[in-house]
Amino acid sequence: MEQYNPLVSIVIPVYNGANYMREAIDSALAQTYKNLEIIVVNDGSDDGGETDAIAQSYGDKIQYYVKENGGCASALNYGISKMHGEWFSWLSHDDVYFPEKVQSAVECIRRNHLDTEHTVVLCESMSIDGDGKPVLSRKQNEQNTLHTPQAMFAQFMHGRALNGCALLIPKAALDTVGAFSTTYIYILDWIYWIELSLAGYSFFEYTDVLVKNRKHAGQVSVKKRALLREETERFVLQLTDRLQTQPKALEQLWLYSYQIGFGEGVQKAKSLCAIPAGTRLRGYARHFVSVSKRTARKILRI
Repeated sequence: MEQYNPLVSIVIPVYNGANYMREAIDSALAQTYKNLEIIVVNDGSDDGGETDAIAQSYGDKIQYYVKENGGCASALNYGISKMHGEWFSWLSHDDVYFPEKVQSAVECIRRNHLDTEHTVVLCESMSIDGDGKPVLSRKQNEQNTLHTPQAMFAQFMHGRALNGCALLIPKAALDTVGAFSTTYIYILDWIYWIELSLAGYSFFEYTDVLVKNRKHAGQVSVKKRALLREETERFVLQLTDRLQTQPKALEQLWLYSYQIGFGEGVQKAKSLCAIPAGTRLRGYARHFVSVSKRTARKILRI
């Protein structure tokens, strides 16, 4: 592991990204870690060639592909199909890497002797606005932590979201879990992190802030909140069906449905948990270790 120097593939999907993409590509090229390939995928931009012109200006410094518009997931999948690296690093066209982003992740793998095929590495992020100015945000984690797959799934069911650009994912994990879902447009990243946890991948989270995550009015999460909600509810119901034989995971889904006010999800997860006849609600509430007993009893009564 002392000589571990894997090829890392940075994949940048972009659609009509002339406003910010140059800053993103420049931050990838400025990485202190040099065993890199940078793959830019133009997802059918229709901005009069502006996105294309910026990408073309980098010449052979990047690998550049143009495809028909199919959404972010399809662009990521296309980029992944072209990569040769042992690790995948997603960079949104409107986000920015600090120069040490990749190098620090590889050093974490070496220093902590992480399983290179079964561990996702996650740094911290800071938020910036449309002009690149810092936005007040708090760190998710105060110490380096190796989260088990089960612990990470529980965090997702407590509403935890990850910035996909802060992750370094082994190519072996992508091969096992498969492509990003093109069925879901607005929660494709959250779904994939859940799938990684369900497939048995651990997450090593460290405290270095190495990604600037841009928040601006043009983002899908800002413009399409109602559709994001609809997709979340649809996925929760499908996931509940899949996890019928996993009581602990069902309980977490039950809790998550309650937290987001999704009554159908609460009812479905509750019915599949099959609470034994005569079980005292107070006792069963102890399964929901992360919430108060009062809240747990409310969930159980729905």
